[in-house]
Amino acid sequence: MVDDVVERAYAAADAYAATGDFGAADLAVRLWRRVIESAGTPDADHYNELGNALLDRYEAGGAEDDLEAAVDAYGDAVRRAGRDAGYRNNLGNSLRMRYLADGDPAVLMRAIEVLEGAVRLPAADTPDRPTCLDNLGLCLTEKFARDGAREDQDRAIALHREAIATAEPGEPNLLLFFTNLGGALWNRHVQRGLPGDLDDAVAAFERALAETAAGSPERALRLANLGGVLLDRYHLRGDESELYRSVELCFEAVSASGAASIDHARQLTGLGDALLSRYEVNGAGEDLDAAVEAYREGLAVTPERAPDRAARANNFGLALLRRHESRGRMDDLDRAVATFRDAIAATVRTSPSRPLFGANLGVALVHRYAARGARADIDGAIEWLAEAVAGTPADAPALLSRTANLAAAHAERWSEYGDPADLARADALFAGTGELEKRGSAAQTGVAYERNNVAVHRTDIYHHGGSRAELDRAAAALRDLLTGLPPRAIARPRYLNNLGNVLRQRYLLTGNERDLDDSLNCHRQALDVAPPAAAERPTYLCDLASALQVRFQRDGVLADLDEAIGRWSESVDATSPYAPVWAGRLNDLGDGLRTRAQVKDSARDLSRAVRLFERAVAAARENAPDLPSYQDNLANAVADQAMRTGDVGMLDRALTWYGKAVSGAPGGTLTRSRIRGNQAAATLQRWVLGSDPADLDTAVELLTEVVAASAVGSPDRVMLLNNLAVAHAYRHQVTRAEEDLRAAESAYAESAAGLDALWSLRSARSWGSWAARRASWPEAAGAYRHAHGAMVRLFRAQYTRTDKEDWLRETKGLAVEAAHALSRAGDVFFAVTAVETGRALLLSETMEEARSDLTRLAGRHPELAERYSAARMRLRRAEEVPAGDRMSRRFFGAQPR
Repeated sequence: MVDDVVERAYAAADAYAATGDFGAADLAVRLWRRVIESAGTPDADHYNELGNALLDRYEAGGAEDDLEAAVDAYGDAVRRAGRDAGYRNNLGNSLRMRYLADGDPAVLMRAIEVLEGAVRLPAADTPDRPTCLDNLGLCLTEKFARDGAREDQDRAIALHREAIATAEPGEPNLLLFFTNLGGALWNRHVQRGLPGDLDDAVAAFERALAETAAGSPERALRLANLGGVLLDRYHLRGDESELYRSVELCFEAVSASGAASIDHARQLTGLGDALLSRYEVNGAGEDLDAAVEAYREGLAVTPERAPDRAARANNFGLALLRRHESRGRMDDLDRAVATFRDAIAATVRTSPSRPLFGANLGVALVHRYAARGARADIDGAIEWLAEAVAGTPADAPALLSRTANLAAAHAERWSEYGDPADLARADALFAGTGELEKRGSAAQTGVAYERNNVAVHRTDIYHHGGSRAELDRAAAALRDLLTGLPPRAIARPRYLNNLGNVLRQRYLLTGNERDLDDSLNCHRQALDVAPPAAAERPTYLCDLASALQVRFQRDGVLADLDEAIGRWSESVDATSPYAPVWAGRLNDLGDGLRTRAQVKDSARDLSRAVRLFERAVAAARENAPDLPSYQDNLANAVADQAMRTGDVGMLDRALTWYGKAVSGAPGGTLTRSRIRGNQAAATLQRWVLGSDPADLDTAVELLTEVVAASAVGSPDRVMLLNNLAVAHAYRHQVTRAEEDLRAAESAYAESAAGLDALWSLRSARSWGSWAARRASWPEAAGAYRHAHGAMVRLFRAQYTRTDKEDWLRETKGLAVEAAHALSRAGDVFFAVTAVETGRALLLSETMEEARSDLTRLAGRHPELAERYSAARMRLRRAEEVPAGDRMSRRFFGAQPR
């Protein structure tokens, strides 16, 4: 009778092993309990088999009561059998599983103690020694995950290898040994990046999966393991075929594991990892949502005290953070921060995973700071990132990205609060990433993020006094990142936008028009591929607007300026007043309006610009590095109002703001030089209104200084030379000094000869008027020829007839002035041509179909319109041209009295 029940119990256990059917495991438990109840004196083997059946049912159904009962059954077996290593092995393994369920470290240490005793038994008493070795290795891996002692990790791998090497032919657990070896090697790769560990892990998992039957209950776990390790190898080497195979394997693993399985949460987490990685390549929102849901489900079914819960919370937080980046949802960002905090709270301080969780919390806090501007968030981010860097081993692959993120956080805090210590720390950390990068593969995600962060920081360094080499290195790094990047990768818009910013800054330094054209293309592409609700979209709008304004300053196309103002307005509307970038976006919009006010003589635009600049100054932190630029722009707009009204008191107010701006700008920087140039122009303007000789001398001195410091070919130099020429012309009128006359002529000649049409026009007209007042007719004629050529270039650069007519109105009176000077110089033919130019240009535009209006083309196919416009500009230039900067400059066009 008992023997019959025993046979049926073994058959039920075999059925479960073959199929993973919960009913088979349940039947085995009931039958073994009947055997024990029926036997007068149950032997150790009956209790051991009951423990096996209970453990099978726990794996299939997840009931923790079964796990507790299995531990008790194995304990009974050990007490009855004494030195039997097999029973001790089963007890140790069940204790390890209980630790995985409740996280009690005392249970883990008891498991290790039991298994250490089993492997110390004489060989004759331990036929199950390979299994004991393997399970002891698993326990030591869990101990390493808790305590971080590398000797435990290394010994675990050695024990798994020994288990495989000493297994007899036909060992039923051999595939399990390969699975566990693969897991230990994979873990060591993640923590330490040792050469060969990742490939060895893949090989071990491939072997285990290849020999696992389709219906085996072990198949789901082995599918998930291989999918996970291939995903890590994809992140290391960039082979997309491994990414897509990983996704397939993880989907199959989830399908193969029942919802009640204790491994179901692990399979869901693995699937979330794979889907999130695929989303980063293809930008598909459905992959992102599916990843968030997989992580959420996996976390929901993980017991509160389970050691894996912290890692699953971390992954869920990461998916929420990605969704915030894609769609701008603040609830996702807040939940991500809370989830990362939960992961840290569930982790002991010695855990090697704690730096990962802390680093992710730090990054999430940086994002929230960028959205809301709370000082506590950026301070907390730096604290967590610093702890993560300090806790990451020097040979760990993750040290690179964590160091770069800490550097970026210091740079972010410096940009708002201006503490030099933050800038110095950022510089030192970014410098240190160079050596770390040499140790990693170029395909590593950490290397890509680090290169992007360094490129952005190099642009900041240049802006605040660095060399062109910083821009060249930044541009090269960003181009490398974009090369081979999938078209829909979520990092693409960020890298494109950053490259656009670098190229724009380089254009402002060199005047290389290709850099500006490429910059605009990058910004437009970034907007095209960014999700409509992406958190960074307002930044992309703002940066495109800045590039459009620079092109307006180069080409004078009013449509560019109008589009820039529209883009800035969109960016301001989409930005929280609490965000650190709020002040900068108000400033940028004000700058665009002030520029349009100058072009169209719009008092309304100028008044709006003043109000925006005042709000920007008020919103900026006291020591913010950009505050001097905001003060400078406010001073520029107030000085413009003074020029319109002749109000000297208003001009004094502008000069007060210039003084504050100069005192706050670091010496030797481009920012300080620009402000001093503007201050000089306003000082000259005050001399015009008040005739104080000291103001005139001060203006000449300041302008001479800033012109000498400006780069040949830079857009600043054209404007500064004009202002210097006007100042010398005024002083010559007062002193009749020959050196002032020659200095004015020289400065005007260089400024008017530039191919930057807008500033060439203004400077040449000012020069011609001055020469005419002195009756220097050949000089005046030459100046007006420059002005005439610039006017024609500006006219032809416009997209629409309305814009063309606006430019003709801008140059009202120029034809008469030029005709008079040309006729006095003896060039009657050109004088007549100058008078008829305006009407002739409009008539030619009407008759020439090939020069048709671009309005409809721009509306339907903006990229084609962009390319057409750029081609037109290139055809009109035989050499590189100087350009303008999005920062406001003072241009002085008043004439000597």
